[in-house]
Amino acid sequence: MTSANLLPSRAQRRSMRSARLQRVLLISAVSGLAISALAWAVLERRIVRQDLRNDFVRGALAELQPSLRERLQMEKAIEQYEQQVSRLQRLAGQRPPWGSIFADLAKSTPPTMHLQEIRYQAGQLSLSGRAHTQAVILQYQRRLGGVPWAAETSLVETKALVGATGESRFAFEIHILVKPPAPDRTAGETSLVLSRKVLPASDGSADRSSWS
Repeated sequence: MTSANLLPSRAQRRSMRSARLQRVLLISAVSGLAISALAWAVLERRIVRQDLRNDFVRGALAELQPSLRERLQMEKAIEQYEQQVSRLQRLAGQRPPWGSIFADLAKSTPPTMHLQEIRYQAGQLSLSGRAHTQAVILQYQRRLGGVPWAAETSLVETKALVGATGESRFAFEIHILVKPPAPDRTAGETSLVLSRKVLPASDGSADRSSWS
């Protein structure tokens, strides 16, 4: 019977397998390092590009900041101007029609009457002055009752006075309730005091100085 020694061939095969395993491990390690280096290079390149983009955005924002501040300031100024215009419009809607009031007072005042003071408060117009007779005062009250802006007139007081020349006059005070503004406007309380010869007397400066 013939016998063969297989130990050398087995050892050779083991050494070959070990060599192949080492080569595979070496190739795997080198491939892993190459892939890692490539991935690092790609990531580093992307980081550099992102940094460049960030620098560009920061520079653009720095250039836009002055114009943005100017625009915000302009918008704020426009808003304040609109608020002021709205406030003035509300105030204009709350005020009585002074042009019509003074025009009607000038047309309705008789030549023998002297208005000394006009007061307006809380929708009421108060007229104080002097006249030659009570009939002139009553006629003046009736005239004022027919003006379009007067809702109601009332003669509050009449008082007989004697001047330095001995001539008698009558002091009076008339209250006029002024009609409120149009329905689309908010009524508000305003106050106005006009005194000291608002409407001049038509009977001469000497008469004005005697009864003022």
